[in-house]
Amino acid sequence: MSGDAHETEDYHRQICRLPPLPAPLDPVCQKLFDETRERGGHVLNLHIATAHAPRLVETKRPFSMSLRNDCEAPRSLRELAILRTGVMLDCPYELDHHVPLALKAGVTQAQIDALKDWSKSPDLYDARQQALLAYLDEMFGNAGNVSDETFARMSAHFSPREIVELIYNATTYYGTAMVIKSLRIQNDESHVRATPGKF
Repeated sequence: MSGDAHETEDYHRQICRLPPLPAPLDPVCQKLFDETRERGGHVLNLHIATAHAPRLVETKRPFSMSLRNDCEAPRSLRELAILRTGVMLDCPYELDHHVPLALKAGVTQAQIDALKDWSKSPDLYDARQQALLAYLDEMFGNAGNVSDETFARMSAHFSPREIVELIYNATTYYGTAMVIKSLRIQNDESHVRATPGKF
C-alpha cells in the first residue's frame, strides 16, 4: 500500500461529528502522526479528531507524554484516577483504552468492576486508593471544592508532588472525556491501542 493510500485510509475518514481531516494533512499533523507510528503507537480517532487544531495538539503532546512517563505517583494510581474519571463521566472511549493499561499497572479486575460504586466495596481498595477515590469524587462532584478533611486524608498518603500529578491526570482526562463525548468520537478498532508509556 502506498503512503498516500495508507494516509487516506487512516486519517481522512469520518470518525466524529467534525468533517474528515482535509487532504493533504497539515504538516504539523503529519509530523505528529509519523512520530506516533515511529514510536510503535497507533494514531487514535481522538488524535484524528483533535488534529483539526494542529497547533494545540502539538503543544499538548509533551504534556500528555509527561503525564504518562514523568510522574512519581505510581502508575497504578494514575490509571485508577483516569478510570474513575471515565466511569464518572460515562466515557467508554477512555475506559476502552485505559482498562488494559490499569490492569498492566496492577489494578485488579475486581477493583475495576466495582469502581462505579467503589464505596460499597471499600475492602477492595487500600488506604491510598480510597483516599484518592474520595478526593476525586468530592472534587468532581463539588465543582472543584474539596473539604479540609478530604484534603488532609489525601495528604496523609501522598507527597505534594504526587497530589499535583494525580489531580492533573484526573482533570486532564476529565477534559479529554468532554471532548470525546461532545464530538461523539467513535471508539477505535480493537487492535488500535494507546501508546502505553512507562510502567
